[in-house]
Amino acid sequence: MEHPGRLIISGLLGGAVVLSTATAVQAAPNEEGIDWRACADEPAADCAELEVPLDWDDPEGPTTTIALARMSAGDPDARLGSVVINPGGPGGSGVNAVKNESMGSEALRENYDIVGFDPRGVGGSDPIMCSTDLTAEWTASLNPEGPREYAQNRRLGREVQRDCDLRSSGVTRYADTYQTAHDIEAIRIALGEVDLNYLGASYGTLMGQQYAELFGDNVGSMVLDGNMDHALPSAREFMFSEVAPVEENFLQFAEWCTGSEACDLSGQDVSAVYDEVKKKARAGELEYAGAPLDFYGLSSSMVAITGYTQYWQYGGTFLKQLNETGSADPLEPAIAETVAAQEETNQVMQAVWCNDFDFQTRNYREYDAIRADLAESYPNVEWSHYASYALTCNGYRGEPSNPRRPFVIDDDVPLVMVGTVNDFATVYEWNVAAAEQADAPLVTYEGFGHTIYGLGSDCVDAALDGYFMDGVEPADGLSCPPADPNPGAPRVKSLDAPVSPGSVLPRY
Repeated sequence: MEHPGRLIISGLLGGAVVLSTATAVQAAPNEEGIDWRACADEPAADCAELEVPLDWDDPEGPTTTIALARMSAGDPDARLGSVVINPGGPGGSGVNAVKNESMGSEALRENYDIVGFDPRGVGGSDPIMCSTDLTAEWTASLNPEGPREYAQNRRLGREVQRDCDLRSSGVTRYADTYQTAHDIEAIRIALGEVDLNYLGASYGTLMGQQYAELFGDNVGSMVLDGNMDHALPSAREFMFSEVAPVEENFLQFAEWCTGSEACDLSGQDVSAVYDEVKKKARAGELEYAGAPLDFYGLSSSMVAITGYTQYWQYGGTFLKQLNETGSADPLEPAIAETVAAQEETNQVMQAVWCNDFDFQTRNYREYDAIRADLAESYPNVEWSHYASYALTCNGYRGEPSNPRRPFVIDDDVPLVMVGTVNDFATVYEWNVAAAEQADAPLVTYEGFGHTIYGLGSDCVDAALDGYFMDGVEPADGLSCPPADPNPGAPRVKSLDAPVSPGSVLPRY
């Protein structure tokens, strides 16, 4: 990717040195601006780089590079300023989100320049690189079935940490969201904006939360859609919170499927069918698109299938075929492409997650007890691939640099949160908890999917557009009715294919 227009910000932010984890000295806006140039792979967007301190607690020390992209307001005459965005992660690219115009409403994009960034270590920024083979081996070890496999996961976690450190010029030690919040402040200053307008989705909400804690006086408007809860107390609470909505989504899917002629399992006990399919997956009797489909691949697939109503019709076909033939047809024909094997991969999972959340289990006995309790409490789904995050820090060395804590901001920070009731990733209870911690207004979408602004709810879009465009804060407690597609109908914006053979570790 081309990176013209590098702007060094470290000297400009000498006055923004953090004094503690709760306070920061404000810096004056910089008038130099950013040297934007057309992106090489998307001429409609502009690209640039920003050079910032590697460690914001040492602003005169080494630097790292943050990649930026901007899509100018669709209606220049109505332009209101810039909105900085981040789509989530760990590892999500704000640069790609700008190029794909995948965040916010059409009205937002008409009235604001949309500016995205690749968080430190990600994509076009100085990337954290790791061995592709070692990363794949580690990822496959995240669901151990016994003490020996648990110990192997711990060993591989340490090997991955060491490997990424050696390949990545120190970025791994400064990739937490505390550092990223300071990068966002650097972006605001470089843009010449007196106040920050920010839209964060999924993991991008944690970036916004921590920016609001550190630089609350500089917030002009902020929408956080699909919130993380940085105060979750333990791996157990985290895992239970992730699996609970997946069970509820499955029950609603099963009820629809049993009662609808549009479902291939109409009139059948869908829970019983799924139970048989799970047994076959555990016995190694299933495949999808020519690849083995184990229990964890099946589980992750069902999280997506039941989490979006547009996949429900396919879900009935998927389970019927697996149960009757041991194989299922893809939702869409596979596109054959040859991808050259790469020795290294850009992978920030440990560097970010283990410094922001660092969930730990003491040993396999504790982990296995949680698994057993999950299966008893949620007997249909038993698991969610998001729960696998509980072992990403198994074996990780070092104390978290951005430890878990409640989200606390001043009363006058203009902030709006949005939560989706059936969200299977940043689950609704996290949104309620974060809003209560910050005493912030929460807009509730009573539907399915992961995040919602710009994805089909006129009620949500009207409330947030009014906030961004007119400064009218939505009423606290606003509830928006479901606007999900009928099962099988196309969604407003495309999604990835729902089936993932084998073990995967998703992004937020």
